[in-house]
Amino acid sequence: MKQQRGELIGYNGCLGYTYDKENKSMSINQEEAEIVKYIFNRYAQGVGSSIIEN
Repeated sequence: MKQQRGELIGYNGCLGYTYDKENKSMSINQEEAEIVKYIFNRYAQGVGSSIIEN
């Protein structure tokens, strides 16, 4: 039923987003989004996860 209403099921959080339970909507968390962009750019440059995590 939740899926039919467009609600998230088993949401544990997602880096770069904030979930508003009241409105049942997600919005971009600007501070965390910078971290996601950094990780993506480093990965696109060919840097491995063991280097990125530091």
